[in-house]
Order: sequence, then structure tokens, then C-alpha cells
Amino acid sequence: MSSNPNITWKDVINNPDIDWCYSGLSDNTNITIDIVLENIEKPWSFYLLSRNPNITYDIIQKYPELPWSWRGYSQNQNLRISDVDYLDYEKNKNDWYQICKNISFQPFDKDREEFYESKTQFILK
Repeated sequence: MSSNPNITWKDVINNPDIDWCYSGLSDNTNITIDIVLENIEKPWSFYLLSRNPNITYDIIQKYPELPWSWRGYSQNQNLRISDVDYLDYEKNKNDWYQICKNISFQPFDKDREEFYESKTQFILK
């Protein structure tokens, strides 16, 4: 239930009697970094939070003290080709195969859109 996209943080606050699953909430698209930071004592899954589409590499860079997961972020739709430059093999060598596999399946839609937009603007000038 916690990962249901119809569940919001307001539902969690208004129903403290429910034993909320924070792994599911970490993957819930209604959860933002602000909610996590305001409730950092909760048992968030940073693997699932790293996959959450509300998380970008800018957020990961802004809060380096949090235990982000490259394995999780490599599945995030916000992953950019330039983000991969910051992937540290030594810190991630146990997950390296899975991270590379996840990256290879990424469509890099935002990168492709920006590329085409920049080329279209150049051609139309």
C-alpha cells in the first residue's frame, strides 16, 4: 500500500496507526527529498529512494552525506549520461555488473531530447 501512487505524505501523517512500509514509501512518487529530510529518522530505503523519479543527480550532489545507491540511481529515469562520469568504481564494485546493466537499458530520453533540440535550433538558424 505504501508505494501506491495515490498515497501521499499527508495520508501517512493523518494515519499514524498504520504500520507504514518505508521501503514502499521510498519508491512512492509522492515522496520528495524535503519529506525525507524532515523525517530522516524514518527507516527510508535509499536504494529505492535513489530510483525514485523525484530524485535527480543535483539532489544527490547536494546531500552527499546521505547513503545514496548508484545501483538504485542507475534505474532512475532522471539518470543523465553526464551523471555516469561521477560513478566511483571502488565504492560500487560489488554492484558494478548490475549498475552497468541498468545503465545499458536506460533510454537517456532527456539527453536525446536536448541533443535533438540543439541540432534543430542549429539547422533552423
